[in-house]
Amino acid sequence: MNRFFRSAAQTITAAAALVIAASAAQAGTTGSVNLSGSIGQSCNLTVAAQSIASTLDLTATTAGTTVANVTENCNDKLGYNVSLATTNGT
Repeated sequence: MNRFFRSAAQTITAAAALVIAASAAQAGTTGSVNLSGSIGQSCNLTVAAQSIASTLDLTATTAGTTVANVTENCNDKLGYNVSLATTNGT
């Protein structure tokens, strides 16, 4: 490589390094990213009976007795309704 081209290449390399350094010095310290997408509806309900549920004396007062644990989750913004019905009482 002759001396002229070597000197020109060094000058271009130095100029590029200065541009990169100046850009980095002016770079912001914050930024933002917009994410978007869609997630399908997912609603789940789990009922776990307690052991007392199968031997509970329904002829006596059993107020306040836990017979099951219900766990629910749903990502639908409108939610959902949970109903309870019995054939053994009112």
